[in-house]
Amino acid sequence: MAAVFSGLLLCVGTLVSCSRELTPEDALGQIVEQAEFQMPYYAPMRVGEMVLTGDNHKNSRQYIRKHYGTLIDAGLVEVKNTDSNTWRTVIDVQLTTKGQAMSDSRRSTDKEAYVQVCRMVPVKIEEFRTVSEGNVIECSYVFEEREITPFGAYQGFQQGRSYKDKRTFVRSRGSWHVQ
Repeated sequence: MAAVFSGLLLCVGTLVSCSRELTPEDALGQIVEQAEFQMPYYAPMRVGEMVLTGDNHKNSRQYIRKHYGTLIDAGLVEVKNTDSNTWRTVIDVQLTTKGQAMSDSRRSTDKEAYVQVCRMVPVKIEEFRTVSEGNVIECSYVFEEREITPFGAYQGFQQGRSYKDKRTFVRSRGSWHVQ
């Protein structure tokens, strides 16, 4: 008898939770659970040989330090002079083993590495409006750059920089689903 009663309570609880209206808090929770917010954000970074001319050639060590110093110090890249003459210096920028661990090797090439720069995190719902009574809701939300990596700092990502986006929720079979 207790098993029947607890099963009945579970069914009633499920019906109540499925039949309730979507709230901004529930919408944000569903957005946070989307796959693109569950993984690091990657951005391309130029690697391989680069030719320095003019002042950059004359001060190649200073150029390397200015542009790659933080990545070198973090053990993520190695930069070597491979060739030099009176008018140019060729440098070679490569990811270290540690840097490669923070890259997406499936998308990387000899000239470009896709490196982890941050995580994108939804933080709040800004607008919440009904498009079709009881079936479709559209919401605008804000997400931020968080957990900036050294690659992200190198590329100009900033902790807390925010962006806006929209999502549509559709009610189907008694529950709300993000599109």
